[in-house]
Amino acid sequence: MLTPKVYVSTFKKYNNGSLKGAWLDLGDFDSEVEFIAAAKKLHSDEADPEIFFQAHENIPSQCIQETQVNWKYVDFYKNNPDIADHESAAAAFISVFGVDYLEEFENLFYSQEESKESFVLSYIDTIGLLNDIPESVAMYFDYDSYGRDIFLTTFHYVNGFVFNR
Repeated sequence: MLTPKVYVSTFKKYNNGSLKGAWLDLGDFDSEVEFIAAAKKLHSDEADPEIFFQAHENIPSQCIQETQVNWKYVDFYKNNPDIADHESAAAAFISVFGVDYLEEFENLFYSQEESKESFVLSYIDTIGLLNDIPESVAMYFDYDSYGRDIFLTTFHYVNGFVFNR
């Protein structure tokens, strides 16, 4: 399982040419306050360390800035540890719905697909849309228009991931 981590340093160290810091596993902390306290303790050689994050792993870039981690993602990760194995799906989800709706990820995630076209073909087959239509008529079905419509009304397609609306 991949855990979200950040490399914690300070602005003072960085501005003085030092990369000194440490990787902290966000899953090890019960709260953002506890995490920030640990980060400051790590840099207790400074009177009032201004913490910043030089790098991150296994956390969508929409959930982290130089000086802030969106703790809603961390809480979601801790309650759904398998999500770290699907960071790109989480990032796609956040780009559509925002981090405030992460608790809906499992309800809204539909599938991972090579393309919109492959999803449309699979979806039509799965729901049996054309099962009762004679082949001589079904061959005239407009897959492109149907696909366009379901992505306007029913699904989102982002970077290979399909989500319900």
